[in-house]
Amino acid sequence: MRIKRFFIPYNYFSRIRILKKKYKINKLEKSNYQPCNISFIWNINIEKEFKFIYSKKNEYSIFGIKVNLEEHINWHKDKFSNFIYPLKRFDKLKAEQLFDKGIELKFPWELSRFYFAISLGQKYLISKDEEYYNIFKSLVLDWIDKNPFLYGVNWLSTMEVAIRSINWIVSFNLFADLVKNDEDFKKIVTQSLLQHAEYINSFPEIYENGLTTNHTSADYTGLLLLALSLQDHHIISKIWMESAVNGLERCIKDQVYEDGVDFEGSIPYHRLVLELFAYSTIVALANNINFTNAFYVKLFKMFEFTVAYVDKNGNAPQIGDNDSGHLLIFNALNNDPYENECNHSYMLSLGEFIFDHTFKSKCVGRDDLISNYLPKINKLNLSELKITPRNTDKSISFENGGAYFLKNSNFDLCVSYFPVGQNGKGGHNHLDIGSFTLSIDGEPIIVDPGSYCYSKDRKERDRFRTYSYHNTIYNSNDENLDLSQNGNWSLKNYYNCQILRYKEKLLELKIKSVNDNHNCYRRFELFEDEVLLTDKYDGKFFSRINLHPSENVIYQENNNLIFVNKFKISIDSPNNRITINDYEYSPHYGKKEAAKYVLIETAGLLRIRLQRIK
Repeated sequence: MRIKRFFIPYNYFSRIRILKKKYKINKLEKSNYQPCNISFIWNINIEKEFKFIYSKKNEYSIFGIKVNLEEHINWHKDKFSNFIYPLKRFDKLKAEQLFDKGIELKFPWELSRFYFAISLGQKYLISKDEEYYNIFKSLVLDWIDKNPFLYGVNWLSTMEVAIRSINWIVSFNLFADLVKNDEDFKKIVTQSLLQHAEYINSFPEIYENGLTTNHTSADYTGLLLLALSLQDHHIISKIWMESAVNGLERCIKDQVYEDGVDFEGSIPYHRLVLELFAYSTIVALANNINFTNAFYVKLFKMFEFTVAYVDKNGNAPQIGDNDSGHLLIFNALNNDPYENECNHSYMLSLGEFIFDHTFKSKCVGRDDLISNYLPKINKLNLSELKITPRNTDKSISFENGGAYFLKNSNFDLCVSYFPVGQNGKGGHNHLDIGSFTLSIDGEPIIVDPGSYCYSKDRKERDRFRTYSYHNTIYNSNDENLDLSQNGNWSLKNYYNCQILRYKEKLLELKIKSVNDNHNCYRRFELFEDEVLLTDKYDGKFFSRINLHPSENVIYQENNNLIFVNKFKISIDSPNNRITINDYEYSPHYGKKEAAKYVLIETAGLLRIRLQRIK
């Protein structure tokens, strides 16, 4: 018997999803959110003496723009463009219609994450000056008043709702001795936190075919802290808790490769996702909740990758997208969280706070400030978890995640081999396959250009992502690569790469463009005081080297260039053309700085010596 099959168009399912979402929105909007008790879940030793220097100014930097925390704040305003988002219900806001028009969506989001609340809490613990609590309280109440539930740009993304919730909750705990006696404030705040929890529980960011991303991990982290903080909400908080723990287990399983590298294709995003899983672990252990051993093993490996990529001074290569994203910021007592954006040394302290292990690292100056503001936990034992640590202070490879490191006492070389992120969607990759960064004696010398922006300027977004803007080998076809068919957060696979050989002091790889019949070959050799880079291509090609803004050419003779920080580039190949050009480097999201890059034009074979001058 022949079974008749009916074709159901994809847009039918899309329509069903939209109807379900509207039903949930209407239900949430009509719900009555009664105040409840708040549990203090982030208990630190407030009796200890805090002796840290901090700025007494009550201002905070948002992507380099100063915000006075004691003046009127428009939570819906982008200060880059002065555009004010309308106070519409979030499902009626069409933010994508404002993309590529100079409007920075991330500014009001970053402001409403309340990162500055942590620094206010830290300053209170140091000084016991209640002025910091009054500022914090005033800002939270003003935000709740000016951002009614479900209305405005700050209810548009579940991730933003989650990160705001977490920063509020941790700040309440830093101000615990004052919050506990402030009944009126607690009533208003717990009502809003219930709304935040219901929102996250209703709209976790799970994409087509069940794809989870850093957004999903943030959602479940927020739900975890909310469920713990609102335990008196009885049955529903237990449902939230189960959903959060199961969601985080799924996220680390799906998003982290077996070698511990996050699948977004970005080192800054690896840092963000590691923060999400790490702080989830800390608050869970502090409240007698356990994840599976498999979760902890992946978490440990994520820390190993971080330990591997930081240099002597804790600097991280800025490979892939960097939107300066964090979960909690404990090192902004000077009110500028972006001042040391590429310093990831605090992550080593965070890892050693969780695990009974001292990571092998070249990093000599770790930021230990963070451990003073974390709740007490029993460290996880590596033997019980059956974890065998790797030697992360030496040359090391992460084949699944796509990163290779050549190291000695002077050099830290990182070569990008990241696969297309988010299981092929593109996520937060750049076209940087075969690109490299170099740190000498803990100082970044050759750098990735950064990201600058996402949605306000499509041309700039693509410029910072394109292949020929990185430290790559390319030909004239690569210069004209059109990325307009990619979305802001997707990227096609334009280049295929194969590792030909890797050992402690040597890396060889083959790169092929999908639009080119010829292969490019790169070879990195590490010696005591130099890196020898050999590029090979059957025809004319370019080799680009982006310098850190602190580097300037002070001497050029024939094929030798000498730079400020006792660094020298020598070109062995005789038939080439060397030019020194201007480019724009982005040290953190929303900012550009003038810098120089060296471009070598040649054909056939090119040998470049990157030398440390003693």
